[in-house]
Order: sequence, then C-alpha cells, then structure tokens
Amino acid sequence: EQARAAYEEAAAYSGRRPLTHYIVGQSFVAGAQLTPLNPTLAEYFGVEEGLLVTEVVPGTPAEEAGILAGDVVVRVAGDPVTSLGDLRFGLGYLDRPLRIRVVRRGEPVEIVIRK
Repeated sequence: EQARAAYEEAAAYSGRRPLTHYIVGQSFVAGAQLTPLNPTLAEYFGVEEGLLVTEVVPGTPAEEAGILAGDVVVRVAGDPVTSLGDLRFGLGYLDRPLRIRVVRRGEPVEIVIRK
C-alpha cells in the first residue's frame, strides 16, 4: 500500500511516470518488487538463477507489460539476470521496447516492456 501511494505521489508531482525507479526502495524495478533467488527457491521454480517477482504495482510498466507476482525474471535483452543490478542495467537502456524472459509456472514467457 505504501508502494502504491509513493508511486501515485511521484506520478502526480511530475505529470508522468519516471522510467526505472517507480517505487522508493532498493527491491523495486519498473513497478515490480523483486527478490534474488536462493538455491532452494531456484530449484523450486526450476531455474538456475533469476529474480522472483513478489509484487507488481498497478499502473506501472511492469503491470502494463503483463509481469505477474510469482514470475521469475531470468533474462533481459538476451542476457542472464542474476541480480537487481543486472535488471536495472538492462532497463537503463530503455530507449526502445525491451524483451524480458520470465518463467511462469515452469514455462518460459517473453514479455516486452515499453517506455
């Protein structure tokens, strides 16, 4: 709830959405809260590495692209994602649509995030 309030305040103040830091906090990227996978979670989700999406704030690029809580982000622009820094680096070059691969319920899904 705090995340949504912070996002709405920032959007109202600027009149537009910021690009990569939609929510104040180190674990949010493009409106999705993420956490690195430990070995147990990686095994559970059937991946070697990635970031687990734990929350998606409505009205953000993450939600608009179709990212869901429970998705595991494994690639951004074709490169493996092992940390929040990897994902932020990829999103920092978002001057065109960016392809992200997630694993959803054991199946790979390609998602496009737009600016």
